[in-house]
Amino acid sequence: YFYALKLVWTIAIMLKVLCVTVLCHKTNEEGSRTVSHLQRLLLYLPTDATSTMEIHLFSQQVISRPFRFTAFGLFDVDRSALCSFFGAIATYLVVLLQFH
Repeated sequence: YFYALKLVWTIAIMLKVLCVTVLCHKTNEEGSRTVSHLQRLLLYLPTDATSTMEIHLFSQQVISRPFRFTAFGLFDVDRSALCSFFGAIATYLVVLLQFH
């Protein structure tokens, strides 16, 4: 019973980490797509000079400060972090099996 409970908690925590990481990665992708949408807006949408300047300045700000999620500034939370996390778990399990 104890091991089944541990397994359920482990799966729940892994699902939580997976959800947070995937959402952060998708948000980063949308932030990078924003630049192309803004540039396309500047090309195809006839606007006045003020609106064009504001869109251009916002585009430059998005380019110069890319959007990303970090864990206390230590590492970026994206798919590469998820792969590293699961790789570390797999390595730890292999080492445990070799010493057992």
